[in-house]
Amino acid sequence: MNFKLKMIAAAAAMVVAGGASAAPINNGANGNGDLFFNIWDRTGSYTRNLGIDLNSFETLVATGKTNLVFGADSLLTSFLGTHTGALSWNVMAVDFQGAKRVLETANASATLTAKATNIVATASSQTTTLVNNIDLKLASANSAIYSTADAGYINRATSGSNVGISVINSNIGWTTAALGTLSNDSFATGLLLKEALGNAQGVAVVPITTLDGGDTRAWFKNGTLTIAAAVPEPESYAMLLAGLGMLGFMARRRLGNRA
Repeated sequence: MNFKLKMIAAAAAMVVAGGASAAPINNGANGNGDLFFNIWDRTGSYTRNLGIDLNSFETLVATGKTNLVFGADSLLTSFLGTHTGALSWNVMAVDFQGAKRVLETANASATLTAKATNIVATASSQTTTLVNNIDLKLASANSAIYSTADAGYINRATSGSNVGISVINSNIGWTTAALGTLSNDSFATGLLLKEALGNAQGVAVVPITTLDGGDTRAWFKNGTLTIAAAVPEPESYAMLLAGLGMLGFMARRRLGNRA
């Protein structure tokens, strides 16, 4: 990937989110829901409110300077210590008011299947309901662990209006390849930030868009979630230094000519 020199400035911008204040996740029913992180296996899940809303996140990503780092809290450490099987993870947010949106991380290799209209309305409604169920345990904390019996378990099968991520992704059109695994542990293998967009009726206007053209990604390593913009390649730094050196040479030459 050929990163532009403007990304050098982005490398200096960092927001470290270690311990957001306890609060339920905004479910997007009134628009502009909060981002939340999920990791799970077949026996349980962990969810955390990331403390940034969808509009603010989109604005940050548009600057090309995103660098959000969320270190493991005690609950995530405990979860990872007791769930050692095949783990999946994602980051989500939803807006169910007006022009509907569902944000989710996805592998670059993931494909979409053709879906009928109003898929965004269905997926956003189901995501809002899922957040309501997750929030049942977030009244006094910004993260929680869920058993398969809990309504907030992220991978629950269809049960009336309470559905999990596999059903939501099926409605959007993602395959299971969209989900993150522990192999998505660096920028190079990181997940893209995808949005399913719709109008007020939920009909897909732009079915899927990738925020920042894929130059901002999410990855998970050793209990830490990172959502960050591209780091410039070494040749970009070399070009910048060479350019600065040339400017310095020209300035010295001008001063010498004046003397």
